[in-house]
Amino acid sequence: MAKYLSLNNTEQIEYYDFYLTKTSCIFKFFDSDYSTIAVFFGDDIIKNCTLYDDETSIKTSYSLDMKLKSIQSENGSITIKKNTIIKEGYFTEENLVDTETGEEIVDEDGNRVVQKVFHPAEIESEKITKNGTIITVTLENASINDRINSLSKKANKYDLSYDVVSILAQNLSDDDAVKFIDIYPLFIDLATQNFVAKDEGYKCVYNGELYKTTTDNVPFIVDKNQESETMTLSLTDNYENDIPVYGIINNPNFKKISVDKAVI
Repeated sequence: MAKYLSLNNTEQIEYYDFYLTKTSCIFKFFDSDYSTIAVFFGDDIIKNCTLYDDETSIKTSYSLDMKLKSIQSENGSITIKKNTIIKEGYFTEENLVDTETGEEIVDEDGNRVVQKVFHPAEIESEKITKNGTIITVTLENASINDRINSLSKKANKYDLSYDVVSILAQNLSDDDAVKFIDIYPLFIDLATQNFVAKDEGYKCVYNGELYKTTTDNVPFIVDKNQESETMTLSLTDNYENDIPVYGIINNPNFKKISVDKAVI
């Protein structure tokens, strides 16, 4: 039987395991598509999640107010329980017996009183080990900066002038661009739209830092080719050696714009 996860009351995805603490939330996925999971969680604040177990038909919701911190992918194994029905459940008619005397109960006409008795199905359970890829997603409580950025991002979506300014901002020099980093589009938003930067020097934001394309016709995609047997993908500056979620830091088509010369 499968278990499903939905975030912020949107689409759902199948998951394997789930843990929740006061400061973090961990989801585990087994043999799932890595790129799909990366895009599913995105980089915005996750207000809530809903879990659904189709074996028990139980739906549970949790308030989170958390943000994606890291994604880990590694080879491993899981143990699942497999139930096999040996014999289906069935009903029988049995004579009603007095529990004190042990004698069969009869009605006023002397007829035996019959009751229906249900016999549950006979089920044989066994544990099965499966080998495959385990993807672990970690969320952590959103910081104040995360909340401010989220509010700014939502406000910008409804500002018609924002789109115009964002386009004009592509013509700014690198030194000027880093002063207005909030006006540039996020890499994950562009990747979700399968965006292609036609001209060299197109600027976008990844992990709070400004990047630009180094050549023409650069596609913004989730780069699954950068996966390895064991890797950690992080959205924080504390993991500089990690392979990035969206395939930008180690991608020769993108270059980080230095802020050394900028006056902010």
